[in-house]
Amino acid sequence: MCPTIRPPTPKWHDLERPDPHPWRYLQAVDALTRQVDASAWPLVVLRPFQFGNELSLEALDQGLGSILERGERFCMLADFTQKTYIELPEVRHLTEMFRHHGQRLDDGLVALGLAVPSAMVRGAVKLILQARPPNFPYEVLRTRREARRYIAAHLEQHARSAPPEDHDADSGISVAVGH
Repeated sequence: MCPTIRPPTPKWHDLERPDPHPWRYLQAVDALTRQVDASAWPLVVLRPFQFGNELSLEALDQGLGSILERGERFCMLADFTQKTYIELPEVRHLTEMFRHHGQRLDDGLVALGLAVPSAMVRGAVKLILQARPPNFPYEVLRTRREARRYIAAHLEQHARSAPPEDHDADSGISVAVGH
């Protein structure tokens, strides 16, 4: 008969302690929210994490939802340059997210340029887009530069077709004429 092997009793320094740096949590939250960047509005840059997990995909979904809630037209540059592969659960989630936001994307997006250097990820992105064909112009390209050029042409056209802005003297807010 073999003697029972018991794990050693943990010492006080082996026990889990709360993170002494709570700012790490805030950095993680900040990183999740930076997946959708609207700081150059009407250009929105989407940068999914290289390794998508449930939390990052949910944050991506919420970030996109908040952009669509604005109800304004915009162009999107989806930067997949950091992704070298994509797993099936991530493809499923992105497909469902695209279906869920589909009509609002059709209404809000002027154009979508996707920068996807990885052939495997590019194939997955094309499948996602074919699951619910969009009603806006899009192009799946290999480099960020190509995607930026594609989006730049649409941003320029959008700027020419947008109503001129007027300054509301009473509120101090710039508003689009006719709104």
